[in-house]
Amino acid sequence: MMFTLGLILSSCSQPSAGSSSDDIEGKLPEPKYKGRISIEETLKHRESVRQFENKPLTIEQVSQLLWAAQGVSHSWGDRTFRTAPSAGATYPLETYLFTKSGGYKYDPANHSLTKAFDK
Repeated sequence: MMFTLGLILSSCSQPSAGSSSDDIEGKLPEPKYKGRISIEETLKHRESVRQFENKPLTIEQVSQLLWAAQGVSHSWGDRTFRTAPSAGATYPLETYLFTKSGGYKYDPANHSLTKAFDK
């Protein structure tokens, strides 16, 4: 049985001039593995927010979110392990990113996006 996890974005900005939210397919920027504050401090200051900035996420932010959701955390021999736990390391989840231009499937092994369908 396969399950689907989806992230829905209203828009995504690109780091280079002239690119658009329609051009996010392919290899994503490397995620950051060390933050500015500890996980304990993050949890202590966690709060719900109901007012959001009206600006698109950067491709770096999208990359970080996808890696945190289902990215590869480490390898052991020929097996890879992800950031999310899975019984028996079977990982029966697929992660999709939805934008105004369509849907993209996240490939954890290559940390990349592939266009899955158009709008």
